[in-house]
Amino acid sequence: HFLARAFFVSTKLFLMGRLDIAHVHNMPDFLVLSVVIPRLFGRKIILDIHDSMPETYGAKFGGDSSFLYGLFCWEEALSCSIAQKIICVNHIQRDLLIERGIPLQKIDISMNVPDHKRFNIGANNVAGGAPKFRLVYHGTLVKRLGVDITIQAVAKLIDKIPDLEFHVIGEGDDSEEFSRLARKIGIEENIHFSSTVPVDQVASLLKGMHVGVVSNRKNIATEFMLPVKMLEYVA
Repeated sequence: HFLARAFFVSTKLFLMGRLDIAHVHNMPDFLVLSVVIPRLFGRKIILDIHDSMPETYGAKFGGDSSFLYGLFCWEEALSCSIAQKIICVNHIQRDLLIERGIPLQKIDISMNVPDHKRFNIGANNVAGGAPKFRLVYHGTLVKRLGVDITIQAVAKLIDKIPDLEFHVIGEGDDSEEFSRLARKIGIEENIHFSSTVPVDQVASLLKGMHVGVVSNRKNIATEFMLPVKMLEYVA
């Protein structure tokens, strides 16, 4: 549905003389088809691959179907052939595309890093002196990103760190399961869930925490990830 609407809008903009370059952000890669008419008339397409579709879909939906993996690799190759320029977010992802036959000269790396204007709070603005020891995770709440691993770790640490809190900020398919897990192992008072916050509020929220935790499960997708939340914690 979105592809059809994007195709209509981009074609209209092209016919009005208002489209020179299209920046297509995956997923999915095949959104490049929404600007195929301008492409036929010489307009430029940039395909911004933030996540590799074959690996991400394999990790998200499970299974090891070689047919589906091959189908996603074909979709990726077709989309990359339509685009004149491809952006990757790290060198590992770039090397993966090259292994699958994407020409090196078409690829540039633009790392997915925090906005320094927002995440630049200074060393003197940290949570020192807070009455609690606060862990934090912010982002999508799904099992493949390991939030439940941290919840179970907190259960093992509360005897050693009595004032330990784990703040979980975000939404996702497994949020209710994480809440149930905290109740099941009797640490619901130590786990604090809150909804997603606007990006311009994240830095001020994080400065009240002590440790940011990224506990991604090792799978075919996370092998190629450089989590932005980790870089935000560093900043």
